[in-house]
Amino acid sequence: MSVFISKLQHDTFEKGEFCNEQIRSLPDTLALIKSFPWDAERNLTDIRLTDPSVTIQNEEGNFLKVAIYFNSKFCIYYLRGDAVYEYAVPDMELACAEVTDFYNNVLNTDKYSRDLFKIGARGHFETKTFEYQIKFWRVLKLNIALLVVSFTFLACDVAVMRGLEEFPVAMVFVLLSSLFFILVGKIFYSAIDNRYSYLKISKGNNTFLFGYSTDTIKTYDKSNVTEIISYESRGSRNPNLIEVYEICFTDGSTIKFSNMLISGFDLFSKFSDKMDNLDVKVTHGKKGIFKAL
Repeated sequence: MSVFISKLQHDTFEKGEFCNEQIRSLPDTLALIKSFPWDAERNLTDIRLTDPSVTIQNEEGNFLKVAIYFNSKFCIYYLRGDAVYEYAVPDMELACAEVTDFYNNVLNTDKYSRDLFKIGARGHFETKTFEYQIKFWRVLKLNIALLVVSFTFLACDVAVMRGLEEFPVAMVFVLLSSLFFILVGKIFYSAIDNRYSYLKISKGNNTFLFGYSTDTIKTYDKSNVTEIISYESRGSRNPNLIEVYEICFTDGSTIKFSNMLISGFDLFSKFSDKMDNLDVKVTHGKKGIFKAL
């Protein structure tokens, strides 16, 4: 009898987030589907590939996902390669029949319709690790604008010096370029100093892992987070794109990292309003980037 990988996705989960993933036989998978809290998670505002569901992967890397649908129905998604096919069934019995055919490798896709508008759909079926570490390409991308401005002022320094302009004018460009290069140096020093920082966090999991090195990784509970303070440069035209986030806990402890590890959009999205007892305030700090780093 075939055994395939099956896993669960709940309504608080994000794209690529699954739980209870393991190899199961057909009877075990059918039992998993029947025990899933479908009625409790049918909070339908839209039908998406990432929704409360049970996802199954066969040995060829194809996926079958049993998901919620309108009017207490179920939608069966079949992913082969990068193509997504879907088929709505009225009840649990027919949904389980499709799963049985999938296990027996006799799935009839003629009754499925291909969705041509779901591009990059594989990410909704494959499990993502949600691990974040500082990468050089990300540090460079966040500092491109700042580096351009710094070298622009440096070029002005050279031009002014070669043109034998007045000394005060030259000093202005020297001062500006020096300030920008000091900031760039501080940012890259911070990136090097924190290069072993590690964060594992997803939207649907109420706990997350963080450490400044592999030896200091700890487990934290989102329900103990009282506030997230975001430190960022003032002004819409400021070339400095570095932001620093300080997470404060009920016991008074804090952890701090920058968007060189994870973007602010990704970080804040992890604290879903659907999580139980989660009330996290996000404020913008007054501390400068130099001090925050």
